[in-house]
Amino acid sequence: MLGVRKGELVTAKISAFDLEAATWKLTTFDTKTSAEIIIPLPHQAVEALRNCSII
Repeated sequence: MLGVRKGELVTAKISAFDLEAATWKLTTFDTKTSAEIIIPLPHQAVEALRNCSII
């Protein structure tokens, strides 16, 4: 659904997700390439994150 590296996804911090803007921001520290990346989130991912009990 997102097309990201598994390690980036499983170590993602909740604070990196902006559900209102439907984006996920990976900092230079979080990526293998040391490049900041802003990933647009599909509506399915936003809904899944909103339904999580930890958010």
